[in-house]
Amino acid sequence: MQELNKRYRIKVTKLNELRYLSHLDWQSLIIKTFRRMGLKLAMSQGFNPTPRISLSPALPIFIESDCELVYFETIEAIPDNFKELFEANISDNVKLVDLIQLKSEIKRPEPMETLIAWAEYRAIPTKIEGALPNFDEILYNTEKCLSVDDLFITKINKKGIEKTINYKKSLHSLKFENNVLEFVLKTGQDEEIPALRADEFLSVVYGNNIQFDVKRIKFLDRNFIEI
Repeated sequence: MQELNKRYRIKVTKLNELRYLSHLDWQSLIIKTFRRMGLKLAMSQGFNPTPRISLSPALPIFIESDCELVYFETIEAIPDNFKELFEANISDNVKLVDLIQLKSEIKRPEPMETLIAWAEYRAIPTKIEGALPNFDEILYNTEKCLSVDDLFITKINKKGIEKTINYKKSLHSLKFENNVLEFVLKTGQDEEIPALRADEFLSVVYGNNIQFDVKRIKFLDRNFIEI
């Protein structure tokens, strides 16, 4: 009987200039790092085999993260010094936060796009042309958002069709304390509640005259347990 692949999930940071990296470039960076480490990655079947790697939902450009997840499979166990090898072969802005080995069963684990249900963010208002942020306006917009029943956002899909969606259920929590904004938004795939991007949420609720340094700080499952 053929031995099953080894399965792992790591949590890593994506900081500073890496906030400008697209999702595809981020994926490429991770794969190249694994190859430089000499990992024997498991490959998909078919005419164009690719490494069995999947990432957490795409992080919008200009946003940092403390919690990016990477699922991957290898045909051999990873080395004991995986953390040292990983951080030595990748940008200083990527640090290994956590590493777990998943059960090597015939059935693969639940895909991350459905395992991950919510994401928590922290946003700090920044100066614009040297001027301090208007904290009273931020507090007012926060309280207004919490008090209304609807959060309508209009988007244009790939077919060029304009569609307006009520995203109020996509916002689980929101607070502004000590000049820091914290909020939890729907992410991943869900038939009932649409996913909401942090940059779109901030733009709609606070407008473009207020800018934030934004960081994704944790992923949560359907029961709001940190992944």
